Amino acid sequence: MVQLEEVEDRDLTREQPGPYEEDDDEANYTDTDSSLSSAGEDFPPSLPSETPLDRIYALKDIIPPSTRRSIATTSSNIFSA
Repeated sequence: MVQLEEVEDRDLTREQPGPYEEDDDEANYTDTDSSLSSAGEDFPPSLPSETPLDRIYALKDIIPPSTRRSIATTSSNIFSA
């Protein structure tokens, strides 16, 4: 039979340091919304205009020629029927 024994963790019972009395939450606060909007840059950055056809055409560099040929043959057979 297994006997369980509780072991006290000294780190959990030790007092933890807290914020100092002279620290003010307002002094440490930074308004991130105003700093982002005053940066003068577009957010999100504007993307170059690219059509879906341009993206498909760019896949030509990624897909090997044998696979492109197989896709072209299969699609040609499907659409000619």
